[in-house]
Amino acid sequence: KLSSMDYLLKPVDEQQLLASVRKAQEQARSQQKARLDTLHAGYWKDSVLSLVELFWLDVFSGVVPTDQREAEAELKYRKIPAEVAKTAYLLVLLQCNPAGDRRPVIDRELYEFTLKNILREFFYEKEELAVVVRLDGQNYFLLLPAGGRSSAGVAGRCREALLEFGPHFPNTFRFYVASAPAGIGEIRDRSDVLRQLAKENVSEENEVVELAEYAGRKEEYPAVRFPQEAWSQLLMQGKTAELLAEAERYL
Repeated sequence: KLSSMDYLLKPVDEQQLLASVRKAQEQARSQQKARLDTLHAGYWKDSVLSLVELFWLDVFSGVVPTDQREAEAELKYRKIPAEVAKTAYLLVLLQCNPAGDRRPVIDRELYEFTLKNILREFFYEKEELAVVVRLDGQNYFLLLPAGGRSSAGVAGRCREALLEFGPHFPNTFRFYVASAPAGIGEIRDRSDVLRQLAKENVSEENEVVELAEYAGRKEEYPAVRFPQEAWSQLLMQGKTAELLAEAERYL
């Protein structure tokens, strides 16, 4: 019951005792090997994750071709499982934006280490390779295996993230969720669409944008005439406070 590997009754026979000791030694060696194997497996997984993230960074940057056969050949050269290029992914772009006077209190490397670990734990299952690729600036791509996931479900998870861990960071976030899964042949185009959308969006903070929903959105912005004459009058009359109030209201 106490996990003993043997039980000997006195008086103990010498050969029986030696046999039990040898058996205990073998069991100890086996347990030690199992611990080392587990440790090495962890190192291997971390190493593969870094290699896979670098591979996808090269894909998004145009260094690696998105043709299926060429991509698989590149994976083989980099000693990465070919399954990486055979999986369909739901792509999510996370944009991190400075928020006014909420200055970061940790350095960039520690910030990225913290954020990536939280994203991996929050969005991925334990058995999945939790890929989080940092692009230029503070933009990150998450490649979520499409099996069992939907665009709407992922968008909902993004909204939960904004509530659960968003407030603990010294910046605001925007999530952009692709409308459908993409394979290796489509994923660069899909990433370009998300990046362009993020570039154009200058107004929404702490928001989740679903590509399917956004694509159908039509917004008309009324032309607002610049009140040059009214402002000129206030300026000439020295009414600085009123001028500032009018400028703020206009903007």
